[in-house]
Amino acid sequence: MDGECSICLDTLLIGKTEKLICGHYFHTECINTWFERKKICPLCRYQFKYSYKCKSMNYSFIHYKLIIDSDRLIVRGLFFTKQLKFDFISKVGHIHDCFIIYYKNKIIKYKLYSPDEAFELFNIIKNKFLLQE
Repeated sequence: MDGECSICLDTLLIGKTEKLICGHYFHTECINTWFERKKICPLCRYQFKYSYKCKSMNYSFIHYKLIIDSDRLIVRGLFFTKQLKFDFISKVGHIHDCFIIYYKNKIIKYKLYSPDEAFELFNIIKNKFLLQE
């Protein structure tokens, strides 16, 4: 891989880089440190959102928070926390404001507050899969 990390200005090496949704590459360690302070791309200022509020598809009064971690999607409810490892997610999708996960041969659906959030969440998780291949 050609190029340099725009944060530390060192050469990018295969296997030690992270590609962001906006298409920019950085060292994994550099961008993780950057994201601890700011959730924006250092080059183009694309705003990343790693936490999403959503509702149950069956019971609209039940609210959750979806949090994207490095290797899992964390679902937090009022009385529980569920961790969905990316290794066990076989497909993701979205229809309007609904986000769909195929996890261990089960279909899990969450209703987000806007179609844009569902699309953004879909792209973030889809890109996590593309980076692992």
